[in-house]
Amino acid sequence: MEPIYHWKYILKTKKKLNAVSSRREFEGALLRAGEGFGCLHPWPELGDPCLDDLLGELRRDEVVSNMARGSWRMMLVDGAAREAGDSLIDSVMQYIPQSHATLTEYSVEAVEESVHRGYRVIKLKGDPTFKDHLNHLEAMARNWPHLGWRIDFNEVLTAEQTVTLCELFSDGLRDRIDFLEDPCPWNRTDWSRIRKISGLWLARDRGSHRLENGEDILVVKP
Repeated sequence: MEPIYHWKYILKTKKKLNAVSSRREFEGALLRAGEGFGCLHPWPELGDPCLDDLLGELRRDEVVSNMARGSWRMMLVDGAAREAGDSLIDSVMQYIPQSHATLTEYSVEAVEESVHRGYRVIKLKGDPTFKDHLNHLEAMARNWPHLGWRIDFNEVLTAEQTVTLCELFSDGLRDRIDFLEDPCPWNRTDWSRIRKISGLWLARDRGSHRLENGEDILVVKP
């Protein structure tokens, strides 16, 4: 195993980024092995190992977590491509879905800025009080009928709360929602019931990196 070098960094935000964490500073590490580069940016609140534990796995050559394993593979793939002079983007460009603008606030100004920058899909961070913002979201969906909406709850709702919320969506808003991401902890029975009642697609960003039977969308981060 080649020596691995790392450089820690801290990203700072003006507002909290989701309903699970109130942090404003997020520590990660850039990695290098040979000619390849990778990154570690864990969210312990969402079940990831802490950064020092991940770096310890790489330091001891005892890579056991999915995140550490993924960062090591990232360095290998990146290094091989750099040495061969190949572009990793060109070969997968046709498979990369349209990006979305991630907003942490439900403001007209934030949506206007995203539309001005050319985005056609908006991702909102949901929380347990999301229904209190529903009228505002309905109005924005009417004002920008060409926009698609993705709502990420980071599993902060229960299955029953998710069903109740979905029943409050107007038909117009429901037609413009691409999917709900991690509305509640994944359970095959619960998610199947939510999909059947709401008619909405559900996306999973937690657990295994394999799409299970009955699932619609799997969110995969490099």
